Amino acid sequence: MNIRKLIIGIIAFSFLSFAVTFGGIYFLGHYLSKNALSPDSKVGQMISKASGHLIGPQPPKWESGTFSAIGDIYAYTYNIENVLSYSSRWGSRVSYTSYFQIIDCTTGSSLLQKPIKSEEILTIIGIEGNSVILNSFQISPNRWGIAVFDISSRKMKFNAEDIAKINQEIPINVAGMTFYKSAKIEGQLLFEGSDGRKYHLNPETGKVALSAAEGINYEQQNADCYQLVNRVKGINTTNGTRVRFYTGNSRNHDVESADDFLNPKFLALNNSGGKEEREATIYNGKIIVLSPNSVNDYKDQQLTMLDKATLKTNWSITLAQDEQKENNYRKERFIQKGNQLFIANSSNLTVLNLDDGTIIKNQSLFQKTPQ
Repeated sequence: MNIRKLIIGIIAFSFLSFAVTFGGIYFLGHYLSKNALSPDSKVGQMISKASGHLIGPQPPKWESGTFSAIGDIYAYTYNIENVLSYSSRWGSRVSYTSYFQIIDCTTGSSLLQKPIKSEEILTIIGIEGNSVILNSFQISPNRWGIAVFDISSRKMKFNAEDIAKINQEIPINVAGMTFYKSAKIEGQLLFEGSDGRKYHLNPETGKVALSAAEGINYEQQNADCYQLVNRVKGINTTNGTRVRFYTGNSRNHDVESADDFLNPKFLALNNSGGKEEREATIYNGKIIVLSPNSVNDYKDQQLTMLDKATLKTNWSITLAQDEQKENNYRKERFIQKGNQLFIANSSNLTVLNLDDGTIIKNQSLFQKTPQ
């Protein structure tokens, strides 16, 4: 009888020890994963950085942006990638959230208290009247569409699902949708359906109708900077990696710039996205040059004003820009209002005095913790 009790006691003790050990390991692991090893903890960040893959939300990445025709607002979208997990064998498991925001260029304040959040990737096509037209892409299922944001009410008037329901007979779901400017009506935007025909979306009603207007090729607002030209008539460049500007022939320069530049381009502020022929902007007899500071990337862009006749530098500044993943640079947008130049790039909105190059205002495009 004593032996039987002893055996039962040993079995019970073994079971209890196993339960305590297993439970301790489970709760310890749970605590570590939720606290010490979470992406926000110091230990979690150290492990993530050591593996080269930071788990959790990544820095905001600019997706698209444009100024209104009169320069009163700047509308833009950006994405935040959330790395859910990482495996050396299977790679990263990620999700994406898209945000839409508008800045009042006069005050520099955001018009939306919180950016509009979307699980679909939003890309600005352009501004038509009082509406921002957006291309909407849903990753799963693979679906393309169009959304409309109303500037006056500061609300998303139609999302892609609304537009699709209103226009069930129209072939809107086109991979990599192509957009155009109407050759007939100023400011009107067209898109090409899957049937190859051109359509116009009425931003007030959400109705899509066939358009007979000829379409002018149009840059979507996620494109690289399109407000640039390579040449100014009468101004040439020397040879080499860094070049100087000069007038006259290649052997006898009438005038040569004292400063040299890497891959310089001239601002053409009259271009709003169309691919038609354009000319460099002349401001009080001066030209504006955009050039990178390094051959490695376009993060630090130099903006310089030169006298067109003498090629002397009036002023030169480096545009503020945060470091971007995947070299997401060369996204500058410009608009001139009197003697002020508004500049938006992948991370900042800058207001510049054209007369002396003084920076009037510079601010980040992104909230630190979007909700």
